[in-house]
Amino acid sequence: MCYNWYSKTRTEGITIAKGANQKLKLMYLYKILNEKTDENVTLNASQLIAELEKYGVSAERKSIYDDIEALRLFGADVNMSPDHGRGYYIGERHFQVSEIKMLIDIVQAAKFISENKSVELIDKISALAPVTDRKALKHQIVVSNRVKSANETVYYSIDHLYRGIEEKRQVRFKYYTWDVRKNKLYKNKGQYYYVNPIALMWEDEKYYLVAYDDFAAKIKHYRVDKMESVEVCDENFSRPAKELKFNAADYAKRSFNMYGGEVKEVTLYGNADSIGIIFDRFGRDVFIVPRENGYYSVTVKVAVSPQFFSWVFGLSDLLTIEGPSDVLGQFRDMCTRALEINKK
Repeated sequence: MCYNWYSKTRTEGITIAKGANQKLKLMYLYKILNEKTDENVTLNASQLIAELEKYGVSAERKSIYDDIEALRLFGADVNMSPDHGRGYYIGERHFQVSEIKMLIDIVQAAKFISENKSVELIDKISALAPVTDRKALKHQIVVSNRVKSANETVYYSIDHLYRGIEEKRQVRFKYYTWDVRKNKLYKNKGQYYYVNPIALMWEDEKYYLVAYDDFAAKIKHYRVDKMESVEVCDENFSRPAKELKFNAADYAKRSFNMYGGEVKEVTLYGNADSIGIIFDRFGRDVFIVPRENGYYSVTVKVAVSPQFFSWVFGLSDLLTIEGPSDVLGQFRDMCTRALEINKK
């Protein structure tokens, strides 16, 4: 049996009894300071009292001073500026502006997040910044006209998949691609896929689920933004994760653009200018064998696929395949086929 977690447990809102907001006074005070102040914008005691009233919380000047001290004891960096009418502001925050900008850039670039969800998430991230920096951050936001997923349920899908991984339960989902008329084309004849989720991975600006497929008896991966009707099942994993001996870092290094293929040890031959490319792709722990005239060779494990061959072809001035002979033969055959097709 499988079920949608949100359909059973999620609530759209919580009703708080009248007068209960008074008990949340300290939390509201911290929220106000965090959202509306920084070293350039401060709020004095009278202004804080007025802000609290908007939440249905009454306060006196003396209690504001006591509450500010309580927040400081809690660890909040609440400061007082004599230059702004003895106003209070939040100083040090969890995130620096540069860190927040990086998070926003990642959301903007993420293709698996829809445009609407990107804007919503960026608004939340921007709220982590000091109030005077938020406007500058929003001026740099460019989401429209970027290549974005049309799947608005990705957030919920990710939650279900994480639950399946954490609780070691199978998940099921429908998987689709697109036809030339931009209609969904469902895989597996529209039937559910049932898999054992192992990990969620970010690769090439997309999110992937890595899972063990019982029917195929092997590890596969799926684009999260192409999943639909994701649900967690009652059934436990058919095989323990440690039995599969899955290593996410190794899997990402050997799979080019997350395309699978037979994993083989391939020897690459290149000049000194391509060393950085090898390190970027396979890490710096690879064993480099120096060769004549500044060249080198390196043996790495890769999933042999057209995407791997495309990567090598794009670096043909710097790098090529030295062996094994069957892989080199596949590479030559692909290049020959591509040349013949383009001649036609």
